[in-house]
Amino acid sequence: TRFDDGGGEDAAVEVATQHITRLFRACEAQLRAFGAAPGEEARAGSAHERVRRNVQKTLAVELQRLSVQFRKQQKAYLAQLKARDARGGGGLGGAEGLLGSPGGRRGEEGDPGFSDVQAMRVSTASALAQERDREVARIVASIGDLAQVMKDLSVLVIDQGTVLDRIDYNMETAAASVEEGVRNLQQAEKTQRRGVAAMCVMLLVVAVVVLFLMLLLKIALF
Repeated sequence: TRFDDGGGEDAAVEVATQHITRLFRACEAQLRAFGAAPGEEARAGSAHERVRRNVQKTLAVELQRLSVQFRKQQKAYLAQLKARDARGGGGLGGAEGLLGSPGGRRGEEGDPGFSDVQAMRVSTASALAQERDREVARIVASIGDLAQVMKDLSVLVIDQGTVLDRIDYNMETAAASVEEGVRNLQQAEKTQRRGVAAMCVMLLVVAVVVLFLMLLLKIALF
């Protein structure tokens, strides 16, 4: 029936909502654990710690974006539920259309009353309305949990500057270090080449001197 289909869909949405909310909580806990570096890596100035913090904040930004998106979807679904209840008359008021005639039927004494089918329909509508109210309350609570997750994530993102600023700074520092290393390598290469050239010249001078002495010795002997 229409009520059964709607109830099954709402139950599936509720289960998925609770599961996703638990996943957000678990991801937040993992991020905080990832940021707690043990031993030498915990030093504020270490390269490992800077990389760890940058990765942590990058993931926090992405998780925060996903939580905002999910929270918007929750609010949209909540508005859809309220609109559906309003169209159906809401609660027991919406069950009046299920009774057939406005006054129901009259019993043998002439008193107004409900038939068994009508009474079952009213009971079903009342149970669905109560379940819908409980579902709305759970969704509102889930939205509140997500708000706390977003607040906790914002601490990770804002702490000691934005992620992008710190990543840009580290990239600029790394680029400067690489450029300095390239210059040092080029200087060392030039120095090595000059050293090899000087050695060759010295060997040539020694060879010329030896040949000159041999020539003088030959002239003196002969």
